[in-house]
Amino acid sequence: MYDDHGQLTGRRASNSDITERKQGEEFREQVERLIRHDLRAPVATLSYLPMLIEAEGGLNAAQREYLDHIRQYTKRMLSMLESSLALMRIEQGTFELDPHDVDIAALVHGAWTGLTSLTKAKQLQLKFSGDGSVDNRGTFLIPGDEMLLATMLENLLKNAAEASPEDSTVEVSLERAAEVAVRVHNHGAVPEIIRANFFDKFATSGKRHGTGLGTYSAQLVARAHKGRIGMETSEESGTTVTVYLPFATP
Repeated sequence: MYDDHGQLTGRRASNSDITERKQGEEFREQVERLIRHDLRAPVATLSYLPMLIEAEGGLNAAQREYLDHIRQYTKRMLSMLESSLALMRIEQGTFELDPHDVDIAALVHGAWTGLTSLTKAKQLQLKFSGDGSVDNRGTFLIPGDEMLLATMLENLLKNAAEASPEDSTVEVSLERAAEVAVRVHNHGAVPEIIRANFFDKFATSGKRHGTGLGTYSAQLVARAHKGRIGMETSEESGTTVTVYLPFATP
């Protein structure tokens, strides 16, 4: 069953447990919709404030630095809201993909940089590799939606970093064969209790602030790109999440 925090517990779920879980999921989905729509406008308005303040002039270096932080954070918040709205449309079956060439290699490095506080605290390293298709600039282009692919990689890398033992390595590899394979590996094992439900919405275990949305949203992104996602885990070899994407997205 699921506990009060939405986490799976060891007891077998009864019919009443399942009903409570469905009601809880419906409530959380309603809250998500309100947040997505209600926050978008005020955050967009907030993003213009640094420009208006700078136009007044007379700022010192520290104040300009503070404004840069505001600009960066509001841009990040808007990106998260836009991504969340796109994921909601994928859930509803109304999302239409407009693919463009996206540099997956750049998104991997960008996502890892965004986890600096976590990776430094746990002394984690990133091992990144691509097959022979990665050119001299280190790019790895595939057709897709950059915002959604960035969200997918951010979630998968964050999950991998959180699940990794301290002083270990998170490995990301890009491969081209019949399709593109994006593999994210860490040396931690997924708890047995959620292995069968790993990609389910709100399925999480052992994370104090876990929402169970990271791998679920990664699955949605793979689906939107006509791809698929899978997970392999064991105590001996750790965990590998692999996203398979087609070369050409219809």
